[in-house]
Amino acid sequence: MSPPPAIDAIFADNRLHRSADLAAAGLSRMAIKRAADAGRIIQYARGVYVSAEGLATTGISLAATSLLLQGVVCLGSAAQFHGLSDEDPPEIWYAVDRGRNGNMAAPSIRQPHRLVWWPAELLEVGVNTVQIAGVDVRFTSPARTVVDLIRYRGKLGEETAAKALADYVRSGADLNEIWDIAEAIGVKDALTPFLRVAEELAPSIAALR
Repeated sequence: MSPPPAIDAIFADNRLHRSADLAAAGLSRMAIKRAADAGRIIQYARGVYVSAEGLATTGISLAATSLLLQGVVCLGSAAQFHGLSDEDPPEIWYAVDRGRNGNMAAPSIRQPHRLVWWPAELLEVGVNTVQIAGVDVRFTSPARTVVDLIRYRGKLGEETAAKALADYVRSGADLNEIWDIAEAIGVKDALTPFLRVAEELAPSIAALR
């Protein structure tokens, strides 16, 4: 029988690793615990570990959430990621499948979370994937993020939605993408007044770039 791989070698990639994957690689629970107790690796969340160096990876909380929940980073967190907000939200906004995870509590991760539950089909519209710490992290696209901020303006505020829409226009992005996504998720009528104003103001907003 070959010896188990060295923990330091496994974690040299600074990626997040699940305990189940470490066990499959031949590492015992005791070996993992000893390494964590010694500070060689960090238990970032229940069943999720990373090297001390990997702990500094930008967006690691988003990666850990995605590893555990397999949903989509959305709303305020997506806006901050895309540069549509100056705010760094104290909680991670994360959308999960309402049908599969309707009773799920937020995972025990270092940064607090705010879960929203969407139908499975809404988790596929206007979503992009970025790899962080070895994890495929799904984000709502800039256009989808603007649509959602307008939809959730009652919770996140009119000012947050207006700023995201203005920043989107100022970036030179296509307003038609917002129209298309709003129609695809069935909120086009509700968003029409906001988007008509954005179209009228687009030339003056774009001039401020």
